[in-house]
Amino acid sequence: MNKSNLIPKNKEDVEFIKELELQSIEKVKEVIEELLEWMQDGNWPQASLIANYLKPHLNYFEKEIINVLNTNDDMWKYWIMKSLVLNSNEMPSKKILDKISQICYNPTQDEKESEVDIVAYEILNKYTSLPRSSKSEP
Repeated sequence: MNKSNLIPKNKEDVEFIKELELQSIEKVKEVIEELLEWMQDGNWPQASLIANYLKPHLNYFEKEIINVLNTNDDMWKYWIMKSLVLNSNEMPSKKILDKISQICYNPTQDEKESEVDIVAYEILNKYTSLPRSSKSEP
């Protein structure tokens, strides 16, 4: 398997998904970070295709999700949280939920402006019994 066939070649490439969908998540593990980079803008056509493939395997790449949530790229955080975590049927791991709780209840000014804290609240509301802190809805 050629791993480069699992990643979009450019913003017009949507053919990659045919090869990606044939692979197990274990075989895709090596390119998870690159796939997540294609989700930096949820308006790119590849973003939703990648999200749909990754959603059932949310906790398999927990470390990579947390790495994104630790960046200063608030729009990337927004899209990862909105398209992957919030829309997954898989319960996020405790580590993912703890990081999302931190964003929800102690957001930076930029996270507030990008509404990352609101998506974090929606995730906590879906998967946990709120509140995970004393803060009310953002």
